[in-house]
Amino acid sequence: GDEILATVMEHHANLVPWIQVAKRTGAALKHIPLDRMGRLDLEGLRGLLGPRTRIVALSAASNVLGTIPPLAEITRRAREAGALVVVDAAQAAGRLPLSFEETGADLLAFSAHKCYGPMGLGFLVGKPRVLERLEPLETGGEMIEAVHLDRATWAKVPHRFEAGTPNVAAAAAFPPALDLLEEIGLDRVRRHEVELTEYALERLSSLEGLEVLGPAGPEERVGLVSFHDPLVHPHDLATFLDGEGVAVRAGHHCAQPLHRILGIPSSVRASFGIYTLKEDVDALVEGIGKARRYFQG
Repeated sequence: GDEILATVMEHHANLVPWIQVAKRTGAALKHIPLDRMGRLDLEGLRGLLGPRTRIVALSAASNVLGTIPPLAEITRRAREAGALVVVDAAQAAGRLPLSFEETGADLLAFSAHKCYGPMGLGFLVGKPRVLERLEPLETGGEMIEAVHLDRATWAKVPHRFEAGTPNVAAAAAFPPALDLLEEIGLDRVRRHEVELTEYALERLSSLEGLEVLGPAGPEERVGLVSFHDPLVHPHDLATFLDGEGVAVRAGHHCAQPLHRILGIPSSVRASFGIYTLKEDVDALVEGIGKARRYFQG
């Protein structure tokens, strides 16, 4: 039968839909493994791609590990196997100088709020030949060409995928965020995040026993660092850091399968942005030290 290929580091948003598709169609869902450094195992990919592979779904950057996979190489291999490539770029948009054409993807999705815009607004970019083949997931007003009592014909792309009243307020609010990113420049954003990530990895390595997740090189990841502290539970640590004025997230970050593979139930994630300073990283490290002293007595 047909096969869908995802990765073990996917956000649930790029995993659960494929679980449902596999259930509905009888397709087999397979997963690209990671190497010990948290990078996609391309040798493992070689053994998984085949003539039955219909879809390859992967993130442009992991929301837990920060890993940036070699998209162009993976999409090239997928095309050779005759598969479509679907990219979740939520963690890469606004961080990396990402070009839809250069990724080689057939479909690419991202959200506005990861680009300093409003919540509740998302985008799907696709090759016309692929979009024309897709049936609407949702039906309703404004996505039809004609309706009869017993049938309907869909509007042209992209309108057929936009049923009902759109989020007009969010759509109007997003362009200024894009203007800001364009003014700063994504190359500059990237340099800033690499510098902060390198500094954070160095500072966090000074904390004995702290396990930093993901690749060791700052150039191999986007601007986030997740870690597990065996001395303090992630939720306790996040709550304590909040009291110190340091905002982090604790939990499985909508990536439960990945955390099971890592052998931990949850982790703490610190994310960097255009407004983050090295002093913020210092506050994070000092806060972890204080939390350890508080909880360990």
